[in-house]
Amino acid sequence: MFLNPFPDITLIDDLYAQDDYFDAYHATTEGIKSYIDGMRSYNSIDTNIINIIHRYKEHGRLLDIGCAGGRFLLNARNAGFEVYGIEPNKKMADFAVTKLGLKVSCGKLSELNTQSGSFDIIHLSDVLEHLPEIRNTMEIIKGLLAKNGIVVIQQPMLYNNSFFNALLQINMLLKSDRYAPNPPAHLWEFNHATLPRFLNKSGFEIVQMEVRETRAKPLSAYGQSVSIKNRISLQVKNISCFLSNLSFLKWLKLGDRAIVICKKRETV
Repeated sequence: MFLNPFPDITLIDDLYAQDDYFDAYHATTEGIKSYIDGMRSYNSIDTNIINIIHRYKEHGRLLDIGCAGGRFLLNARNAGFEVYGIEPNKKMADFAVTKLGLKVSCGKLSELNTQSGSFDIIHLSDVLEHLPEIRNTMEIIKGLLAKNGIVVIQQPMLYNNSFFNALLQINMLLKSDRYAPNPPAHLWEFNHATLPRFLNKSGFEIVQMEVRETRAKPLSAYGQSVSIKNRISLQVKNISCFLSNLSFLKWLKLGDRAIVICKKRETV
């Protein structure tokens, strides 16, 4: 699924370059925080991903595409990887370099000045859905990936098979006003079926794919105006999360987030 009409690429570039793009980024138990102020709240998620990477690569050169302020890179460096990042937002890239001491370039992936086959691991978290030239980006990634290298993708899936999403669809059918007040932030939407299909068509082979459902955002994310509907929604979402993540239901691929490990398909 893709956004239509497709916005102008210059408009997209300007959006992600804005200084305030990451100001209200993390929903924490202490409220909405900027990327920098809330980055520690997500360390456990990074640790989980790094543990998955360690199943395939104990060490090596790691590139994080769309690395923001470098939180994942910092945790990966602490885990023994040689890390590099590319980030279009200058404020975030500067923070990663000056405050965290990371090797991060500001710009697009197509502008990255490095040799082909340079990276053993390429990581993208919440990035694919924002790429205006997504197919070209996947070709660049293939070129940057070393032989036997892996691509690690963390992908949100707005349209999914979770119990919570089924209730949302029913609610949508009953609403008279079905349109959101703001334009969609994603250019592309994937689900558990279309994501591997896209990667396969892009020349990658799936090594591992895990679909999970995330817990509800804390009530503090709503600020001072927490309604009864918000409270009910939180409980329903967390019950759905519990059910989706039951081991005997994993084959159904319920959930709103995918973790994919893939590699370049070998050509004969």
